Amino acid sequence: MRKILLCCWIALFLFTTASPASAQGTVTFGEIQTNYNFGDQAVFQADLNTSESVQEIVLFLEQPGEDTLVRPAVITQNSQAETVLDLKEYPLRPFAQITCYFRLKTLDGQSFESNRATFHYTDNRFNWDLLEDEDFQVYWYGRGITFGQSVLNVARAGLESAQRYINAPMPQPLQIYVYDNAADLQSALSLGLQNAWVAGHASPDLNTVLVSIPSGPQQQLELERQIPHEIAHILQYSLVGDKYAQMPVWLLEGTASLAELYPNPDYPRAIVDAVESGSLLAFDSLCITFPRDASGAFLAYAQSESFIRFLYRTYGTSGLSGLFEAYSDGLGCEEGAHAALNTGLDELEYRWQQSALGINSEWLVVRNLSPYLLLLAVLLVPPLAVGLTKRK
Repeated sequence: MRKILLCCWIALFLFTTASPASAQGTVTFGEIQTNYNFGDQAVFQADLNTSESVQEIVLFLEQPGEDTLVRPAVITQNSQAETVLDLKEYPLRPFAQITCYFRLKTLDGQSFESNRATFHYTDNRFNWDLLEDEDFQVYWYGRGITFGQSVLNVARAGLESAQRYINAPMPQPLQIYVYDNAADLQSALSLGLQNAWVAGHASPDLNTVLVSIPSGPQQQLELERQIPHEIAHILQYSLVGDKYAQMPVWLLEGTASLAELYPNPDYPRAIVDAVESGSLLAFDSLCITFPRDASGAFLAYAQSESFIRFLYRTYGTSGLSGLFEAYSDGLGCEEGAHAALNTGLDELEYRWQQSALGINSEWLVVRNLSPYLLLLAVLLVPPLAVGLTKRK
């Protein structure tokens, strides 16, 4: 009797332990292997063992700040799941941590997933050198260790400068990638000809900065301009987090420009020219975006730097912090300025023009009324001319 019970127990155990395996089917994946040429093509492969009839197999790609990408896969003659991704059509974020996995669906409706794999999408067109401390990881190519140390020195000074205006900690370590020229950086970011003036870029959610520093006599000055500027954007994101996109562009770019160790010497001239030609940009037009053309963008940066410098001298760091806080609450461009500084954006702009640009109030009144005076002249001149003709 005991032997019969023992045999029944063993049979029941084997049945219950075998059932899940049969329910799960017989599909297994190997580890995913990833190979890519930056900006061109990526190949994802995993060994596949299945006795099931396959209805569909796809690859999932997850990257920070982007929707999940799903692309079809095939089963090769070598019994591998494979996806070839055209990176020109489906670009990945440069220097992001990418997660990928395969999913297979059988004809009877069962689904199976591979293990998730991650890789760092580095620009492998170049052989990067590395120099680092506890705050920064500096990457560059084509130049010696002396250049790398110069970048690291400027990064330290740039952080100190940026924190003078932006009261926020910097996540560690910040990754700084230095390209030899703007064309290489722009191609890494998949920028078109409309953005041919872009020389630096910050990805705050990735804690990564890209700059382009050509060799030559201006090399050090460009380091002192670009790196503090991009570090400031990292601090801004640290301060406001996912509300970063709600900030007025003049506030983001103005504080970043103010942090530069070497201010752009051409900014004052651009503002003077705009004053003389009556082509100053209204700040309410610089809340969401800057002009796309190079000259318009340059003037927008120049005005924003001058405007933020005026606000800092008038209201201090607490005033700038108040602006970031107000806009983080979702207030509009005009309303946020009034909530933070008890003065609307239009009035602040008027005061900036008087204080920083030396434009007197009478000139501003004439300039602001000039369209209406012109219209009045157009309306009045013909009747007056007719009256004079009749008198003759």
